[in-house]
Amino acid sequence: MLQLFILLRYGSYSSYRGSIVHMSPGEVLLASGIPVVILLIGIAVIYLQRYEISVTRCFQYFKLLSPTELQTLQGFKYYHSLLPQHQVKFEKRVRHFLVNKTFVAEDSNEVTEEMKIMIAAACVQLTFGHRPFYLSHFKNISVYQWQPISLEEIKKKKVLLISWSEFQEGYLSPTDGYNPGMKVLAMALLLEERLRENSDKLFGDYAYRNWQAKSRALGERFIQTGLTPFRNYSEVDKADFFAVSVVYFFENPIDFHQRFPDLFKAMKKLLGQDPLLFKYKS
Repeated sequence: MLQLFILLRYGSYSSYRGSIVHMSPGEVLLASGIPVVILLIGIAVIYLQRYEISVTRCFQYFKLLSPTELQTLQGFKYYHSLLPQHQVKFEKRVRHFLVNKTFVAEDSNEVTEEMKIMIAAACVQLTFGHRPFYLSHFKNISVYQWQPISLEEIKKKKVLLISWSEFQEGYLSPTDGYNPGMKVLAMALLLEERLRENSDKLFGDYAYRNWQAKSRALGERFIQTGLTPFRNYSEVDKADFFAVSVVYFFENPIDFHQRFPDLFKAMKKLLGQDPLLFKYKS
């Protein structure tokens, strides 16, 4: 960094050596300190981007969830199953998600605090095994009351769309394998991963490639049975396959593990979680 500064300021190192003789101690200190400041600013920018921190909203991240918000969160089965220290971590991530997102009511119905908390919690659940990750490419979340959500529309527009009626129904039971809300968020997570730079991705390269290999092997095996409408694996919607697998992973982990152990193991590595290690509390 110092060499870069010298080159930009003086044109060459020899020119720098010639000029430094005529500089006062204070000027020398200032010249050597500027690169350090630039370096620190660069590190700060990278940190803010990596952890999705908005400078204009930085003080809001330290605000705790209100008692009403915590009460709503208690109804989220995944959160309720966590150890107390992990619940605190979960609460902080939910708060961060709420600060970063703008919720829009698309059919004249109000987006309530309950809706915001539950949607935020659902997103945090998917990424809780990794560093904080808040789907930064999806700044706005459009919430409909009854509108059926097309996954194809989400992929095409790169807009996060939530049907609250379907979302509520999906989270009424955490073990029935039906969860349209989780499926939408899982697809958004995969799209987010594809849009990010390699150095800023959530999934490790090996874990992601392993998941791709295992999912392809399973898909091709099913196609060979002739029981699917697909003739080859290239016709399979990879984002939809991933999203369905995520729902299966969280809602029916025992069945998933028994039927498709290789894919389950790959998903466990990918998400950094193992739902077999805990049970939902009543």
